[in-house]
Amino acid sequence: MPRKELAVDNVAEAYLALLADRGVEYLFANAGTDFAPLVEAFAKTARTGTPVPQPVLATHENLAFSMAHGYAMVTRRVPAVMVHVSVGTANGVCGALNAARDNVPILFTAGRSPLTESGLPGARDVYIHWAQEMFDQAGMLREIVKWDYELRNGEQLETVIDRALSIATTSPGGPVYLSLPREVGRHPEDGEPIKAAIGRFGPYIQHGKTYANLEPGDDIFHIGLNRAVTLLAEAKTGQRRGPQLLREVGPYPGGGTVGLYRGRYGPYVSHDGVYASLPKGADPDTFPLDQALALLAAQKAKGKGRKPARKAAAATSNGAAKPGRPASAKRAALTKKATAAKAKPADRAGRRPLA
Repeated sequence: MPRKELAVDNVAEAYLALLADRGVEYLFANAGTDFAPLVEAFAKTARTGTPVPQPVLATHENLAFSMAHGYAMVTRRVPAVMVHVSVGTANGVCGALNAARDNVPILFTAGRSPLTESGLPGARDVYIHWAQEMFDQAGMLREIVKWDYELRNGEQLETVIDRALSIATTSPGGPVYLSLPREVGRHPEDGEPIKAAIGRFGPYIQHGKTYANLEPGDDIFHIGLNRAVTLLAEAKTGQRRGPQLLREVGPYPGGGTVGLYRGRYGPYVSHDGVYASLPKGADPDTFPLDQALALLAAQKAKGKGRKPARKAAAATSNGAAKPGRPASAKRAALTKKATAAKAKPADRAGRRPLA
């Protein structure tokens, strides 16, 4: 059973907080696409002040391992090393061999290709996620490390970290290996999965019966759990219903103010019942008044000169409506008569029998 209560929102934050709580001071890393949840977790802890290991970036896995190796020998503390999926693990094999021969305890971790191909934030989204998939990523160093494991469920996190550090530091010491999938995970309130998909009106996320459309700046494949939970909470409480005024762009020449809104399909400007969407890539925070006025003028011009709808019934010379069956009914009757005539066979003289 977990013994440590941590104020975190996802597995990545809990992982870093647990490492710090267990005495891991540094995380030597060579990053890749699998680091997205950790990068977000580091950014958040920088704001909240939650203790986490100090990240140290390395330009190659050998450099990361060498720094960790020297740090462990001098301080007698366990460092963490993290590399990029299978290729990073392969580059780190020599460093793991050195640590194993010197009996130096190192927590060797690596991301892995996302487990899911769709449906969850963090799922596979570029071709390399299939190319880097391995049936047994840890197999290349199983004879080198003292222990290896792959974290598949966040509920195991505390037990797995404690076991890894315990085995690494038990005499004779040595490196252990832990792989971490990229998926962000489940909703922190009830543990249910947060699904991401692209629907009729664009990308959205779903948690249970709550749906939330992603905004123009959100990436469906890389949206973090914190952002997803915020959007779902806003959708559940109704804060995002209807258009939202982002700012007032400026005065309209004929009176009134031009407003810039965030709508269901993206930002737009509006004045006196005229609406115009912002061009793709335009920044709502800096969109100028002159361009907003030009958009509104063009949109207003499109609404002029429309032809009136035709009347349903034709008029006679004296203005009265001409009686009779609708055109659709007449066409149906003629079609039925022609079909019936075609179905009756003719006699040898070419005459059709009487009905």
